[in-house]
Amino acid sequence: MFEFVKANKAVVQERVVQSHSQACYISRNITKEIEKSNNISESFVQEYSELLEFLQ
Repeated sequence: MFEFVKANKAVVQERVVQSHSQACYISRNITKEIEKSNNISESFVQEYSELLEFLQ
């Protein structure tokens, strides 16, 4: 009976590790997308500012 308890704990721990790996992967991807978005926003603001200066 005790062997089944040990096996169950091992399976649960394995699931946690797999879930954690996926969470880290998703977090890195989200961070990259946020950085891309910030770069696009900064580029847009820069171009808009230059356009406003040109029009004045």
